[in-house]
Amino acid sequence: MLTDFFKLNEPYQTFKTEKELADHLKRSKDLRNVLYEPPILQPLPPYAKFKIIDTYFNNVSFSKTKLDKVVFINCSFEYCLFIGTEIENCEFHK
Repeated sequence: MLTDFFKLNEPYQTFKTEKELADHLKRSKDLRNVLYEPPILQPLPPYAKFKIIDTYFNNVSFSKTKLDKVVFINCSFEYCLFIGTEIENCEFHK
């Protein structure tokens, strides 16, 4: 459980680029204790959509991030922060 509704539980690591997140998701379907810092999450070229499939998010912050053209399929979110997040052209399935 979040100890403070507006902050991630510590310790956590910071992802400073979209590529860092994409590389992690290629290796693992478990994303824990991460602060996503870039102002936007969108597909990397040449893809039209950023598909995230069968992934477990725990203690992850996308606060103040614009999510654009991201598709979450069969994902679960626990203790994640979306405060100030702008969601455009996204899909959530299951």
